[in-house]
Amino acid sequence: MLVNNLPERKDGSFPVVLYQESDEHKLTAYQCLLRKQLELFEADEDDVRCSTRQGRTAPIKLGQVGLRCRHCAGVQLAARTKGAAYYSQTVEGIYQIAQNMSKVHLCERCYRIPRDVRRQLIVLRSDCRRAIGGKEYWSENIRSLGVYVEEGILR
Repeated sequence: MLVNNLPERKDGSFPVVLYQESDEHKLTAYQCLLRKQLELFEADEDDVRCSTRQGRTAPIKLGQVGLRCRHCAGVQLAARTKGAAYYSQTVEGIYQIAQNMSKVHLCERCYRIPRDVRRQLIVLRSDCRRAIGGKEYWSENIRSLGVYVEEGILR
């Protein structure tokens, strides 16, 4: 079945790591490593219940797709460091959220990420080369996973 001209996701298809083998041909080493640290997920009841404590103006909705740190995913929400998960209103916004998560959460605050991975992210981030696909590739890739916008949130 198609939803917004995209294949409908099957139950249990999330969380899903952003990194895919095709990334190696389109993105820089930094972008590939970053995508290996992040996953798309669907908000559960705990996420919805705790969303008002995060200073959000719009509450999180059950099943809303967000982006989170893979290293913090199994940790209770209250125990996660700041910036471990974000929700975008657009598919295109995921790219910028990921860049922000890299700079602040992964490279500074997350104490669950392996030290060698953190060091490698910091070193690779300083390389100013541009990715072949960049933002457009990220958006296309996320849409190919069946993510779409519905009533101002990602589903």
